[in-house]
Amino acid sequence: MKRLLPLAWLLLTLAAAPAGAATPDWEVVFRVPLRVHLLRAEAASPTGTRLTPADVTRVIDGVNTIWDAAGVAFELERVVEERAAGPLAASTSAPDPTQLQTLVPTASFEPRAFNAYFIGQMQGNGILVAHQGLPAVFVKESARLRPVPGPTVETLSRVLAHELGHALGLAHREEVRNLMASGTTGTSLNAREQQTVRLNLSTVSWIRRSPAQGR
Repeated sequence: MKRLLPLAWLLLTLAAAPAGAATPDWEVVFRVPLRVHLLRAEAASPTGTRLTPADVTRVIDGVNTIWDAAGVAFELERVVEERAAGPLAASTSAPDPTQLQTLVPTASFEPRAFNAYFIGQMQGNGILVAHQGLPAVFVKESARLRPVPGPTVETLSRVLAHELGHALGLAHREEVRNLMASGTTGTSLNAREQQTVRLNLSTVSWIRRSPAQGR
């Protein structure tokens, strides 16, 4: 699949893979390139993030702690520090995908990777939008989550891992300990979700695979 249409991915049903409770011991790891964009702005602008490339490395480590259960590893392809392509509009009660799309600098967008954008302020913790028909994930650097029992990672890692789950075709879940629960610290993925994500990734030609041993 040369172009990943987010809407099409979100319409993929979990019936694509059989349900199950056990976490399989995957023989193959999908290695997914991830380009991270740190959107900068003028002083006092809500658009700009204060995160550094070192912060990004730490956040991705947490993302991979979660996604390891599915045999998926996000590999940091590049960190781009750049100005947003447009101004951030006045706050609304919910994230505005159309407005956030205007912040994406087209020149640095990588069509053969997943693109994640860290921003200083926006409504909500994160959101999946489309740029030129491809997934673009936004994450707010001051995101907050509701604690629930179970393993945890730092907040930004969980929010980014959650939004990447949407980009990989997963919908929200009501189980609060699940990664796809909205607004919680949950990190678990059930076997059906793991298999669905792997099925979706198997259709993408530019995603590398490697043996699980030594990962």
